[in-house]
Amino acid sequence: MLIRRTLLAFLLFIAPALSAPAQKSSSPTTPLIPIARNGILHLRYAATAGLGNRLKKTVSYLRYYQPRHLNLYWPDKGWVSARFSDLFRPAWPITYTEYNSPVQIEEFSYTEPLIPYVSEYALLITRDDFTDGRPFLIDTKYNQIPEHIRQIYRPYFAAIKPAPAVQKRIDAVRLPPDAVAVQVRNAPDWAAHGHNNEPAEKFFAAMDKFPPDTAFFLSAMSAETAAPFHKRYAGRIFELPDKDYLSMVDAAADMFLLGRTKAAIYSYGSTFAEVGWWLGGAKSDVVIVGMDAPEKILLDNNRLLILDSLPTQDD
Repeated sequence: MLIRRTLLAFLLFIAPALSAPAQKSSSPTTPLIPIARNGILHLRYAATAGLGNRLKKTVSYLRYYQPRHLNLYWPDKGWVSARFSDLFRPAWPITYTEYNSPVQIEEFSYTEPLIPYVSEYALLITRDDFTDGRPFLIDTKYNQIPEHIRQIYRPYFAAIKPAPAVQKRIDAVRLPPDAVAVQVRNAPDWAAHGHNNEPAEKFFAAMDKFPPDTAFFLSAMSAETAAPFHKRYAGRIFELPDKDYLSMVDAAADMFLLGRTKAAIYSYGSTFAEVGWWLGGAKSDVVIVGMDAPEKILLDNNRLLILDSLPTQDD
């Protein structure tokens, strides 16, 4: 049984949580990992979860549970206003069924209790994954992630392909070979999650360290955010043509493009940029803007269960 196999696992900074009894329903403060039984995984997302968090959870659990079928509950009303199938065409070696209605999720039944877990959107790692040194949180660690750890997750992200509408938008952007990706995660909800809406000047400082003729691919969340970048780097800023900042198709295209440059500048703590990095092969050399934000924010959002080993199909 998975619970017995992971009895000795510890949860960083909140070890007492391991002694809590298993719960059968989620609570606002304790996200729960669904148990995979008979090769079927039931995967749910909060309506408030963005693209980055949703794809991280999907990849992490596919790698962890190795199911033969995935029941994917993907709310399309909320922060993400599109179906999974509208945005992605996964090349997974499994079958999957997408659900978008909250009524349908209630039909799912579980034969085992769920495992208490603090962050459902972290990339799961095990002691076995780290052949050298002490295991550490790999979420948004970019350049610090050992190559052998990147090789573990690369195939899972590589299997996520853009849907035709997203691919069309990606193809509309022609970046110079040495372009640098810049992601500016500024929006009212960002402060609510404990992050800073960093001023454009902080991004300018990072961008100015590149050669003066450098072109930049900009992923911004509004025309107002993008405007000062176009003004300062006139003729050197690339965005999706006629970008619709409210479009999930354009957002997904941005995500794929963020990982396709040799170097990148990302907002601190953004899983949107993080997944873009993974989708691009986890190769870009990343500079983070906003790392002066309290480290506690990242740890609070990414507390991670480090397990002794992966489960078997019978668990």
